[in-house]
Amino acid sequence: SRIIERNRLALDPPIILISKNHSPNAYTIGFNCIIFNVGLLARLKTEEELEFILSHELAHVQLKHVLQGIQRNFLVKKESEINKRSIWNKDSPITASEIVNLKSLYYQSGELRRSREEEADSLGFLYFTNGQNNPAQALAALDLLAKSKEPMYPRGELLLEPLHSLEYPIQGNWFRGRPRGYEMKMSEFLIFNLDSLQSHPNIDQRKRKIQEQLKEIKTDQANFSKFSRITGKVAEKATLDAAMFMNKYDHALHIALQFKWKYPDEDWPNSAIVSILIKVAQAKKGGVGYKYIQNYTAYYSDELKELNIVLYNLTAIEALEMAYYFFKKPGNYNPDHETHIYLKWEINRLTGRKKQAKHYKNELREKFPESKFLTSY
Repeated sequence: SRIIERNRLALDPPIILISKNHSPNAYTIGFNCIIFNVGLLARLKTEEELEFILSHELAHVQLKHVLQGIQRNFLVKKESEINKRSIWNKDSPITASEIVNLKSLYYQSGELRRSREEEADSLGFLYFTNGQNNPAQALAALDLLAKSKEPMYPRGELLLEPLHSLEYPIQGNWFRGRPRGYEMKMSEFLIFNLDSLQSHPNIDQRKRKIQEQLKEIKTDQANFSKFSRITGKVAEKATLDAAMFMNKYDHALHIALQFKWKYPDEDWPNSAIVSILIKVAQAKKGGVGYKYIQNYTAYYSDELKELNIVLYNLTAIEALEMAYYFFKKPGNYNPDHETHIYLKWEINRLTGRKKQAKHYKNELREKFPESKFLTSY
């Protein structure tokens, strides 16, 4: 509302929706509706970053870009007769001219989408600065988007350290690579130049445009207000929940391991790590691990690629044993935490440790007689 009022926009206050998606993104679907993924909210450091992104999306709404995009997509679909035929159809072979025409259509669409993003950046920046914000925070928001594929809290070689123990060490064969095709970017095997298909301009290019506008603005670089630590933590937890909700177990474990480092004295990252390993084991046992551990990792960060390979190579029993010994490490298990006791019971049950499973089931019943976990059995 503040952006609309200060810029005197002929718009009603937008409908803001929060999507249960761990990917750091925001977008508009038209109809004055803007969607923020919780994964983006978890990464924002200032209210100004949020306001610039909101200003950018409001510019899309004001410029009616969604409607234009729908019209353009309809035209491309209509004119691309190649989409209606199979590339292997011998009775109706694809001609070179059809491929050239198709590439031209898609390149034009990509160029149009990128120009719309630049328009939204430019107009959104004006909305943003009219709100008496620190203009430099627009660049900070773009930097944040540029690092959207990178971890929130990079751990590098230390990422897997919490999963290693003397009793159950990390195994070398868990790092066996897969065929290179799983890591190839689309530009390496498509007939298209991928850069020409991108919907968004290069971040550096977008920043240069903003910097040009910055030169025309006098600012005292006012102090910016930081997000509440409580707000950020809620968004971080929601990001982890979203990755689980979307059945992206590699993403979820990656996020949980980062939070274990960020919040070493809290129980919830440990609960998440064990829960994910159990789910990985169950998926592997059911022969559906491929549904939850992504095969295509070309756009993963190096950390996430390594973790993905480990989860890909783990057997069901290895995932369970990893969870079992994770909880045996000092500081990981809280004997007074309801979820931790339940997970101890579940791990022992699934690994055939019947005596221990019975012990933790009884302990859960004694300490938490109304536990939701007891109604499951």
